[in-house]
Amino acid sequence: TREIIRIQDVKGTQILTDNIGYIRLAEFREDSAKDFRKALDELKEQGADSMILDLRNNPGGLLNVAIKITEEFLPKGELIVSTKGRRRSQNTETQSTNTSHLIDWPLVILINEGSASGSEILAGAVKDNKRGIIVGEQSFGKGSVQSVIPLPDGSGLRLTTSKYYTPSGVSIHGTGITPDIVVKYKEPTEEKQENEMELNQRNVERVFDDLEEKESEDPESVKLSKQERELRQRLLEDNQVQAAISVIKGIRVYRSFEKPEEDTTDKDADNLAHSAQ
Repeated sequence: TREIIRIQDVKGTQILTDNIGYIRLAEFREDSAKDFRKALDELKEQGADSMILDLRNNPGGLLNVAIKITEEFLPKGELIVSTKGRRRSQNTETQSTNTSHLIDWPLVILINEGSASGSEILAGAVKDNKRGIIVGEQSFGKGSVQSVIPLPDGSGLRLTTSKYYTPSGVSIHGTGITPDIVVKYKEPTEEKQENEMELNQRNVERVFDDLEEKESEDPESVKLSKQERELRQRLLEDNQVQAAISVIKGIRVYRSFEKPEEDTTDKDADNLAHSAQ
């Protein structure tokens, strides 16, 4: 029998700096919602009080899973997405049903041109409900509902029957999600890449030294620790991640000036987006 290899969709869960948690969501598959909740709990245990959700190059996946993860941030009754079709019967609205475990941390979502479908629904819901700040580049714009009509010869005709809309009524299809703060990704310079290659060579030598010094330890745990450190360093050098960190720190400043009894959630997006212009 062939071994079933489970692809991990929730990646890179860690504290980047200053209690800012980071999760990369690569795609929406069957177990993604459960894994995402587990990652959130891990961040909480590590002392996180804010979060960067990386949806860059997330092509989508299972719609119900994308909605389930979106519900982690939106209370019951908040609109997540709607569909509008040629006939009124095709019009639908999907609202959050979350009545517990609501994550109210300062939130930044990273998107780019590779973010599509379910990731656009999530980002659009967070943006329009003013639950967090969207940073990065315009998303792909894949937001259509298609049906296949069988033909007499056995083939099928695929038709777009309806389209997805964000809570504010913006069509996702062909338009995509516009970030609150646009930050173009900057590729590392050649000089920096050469320095990273030299650094990687030194890291390899250091790992072998560590393995010799710690023969009693599990080599896999040493390797994993090194991978985590390297990932954190790459993320901290990512200019879009740097922007997200700055935004979260800005949200903290705004919230610190608000009265304790005031609900500041709805004000974060307006204040940060305005200050970035």
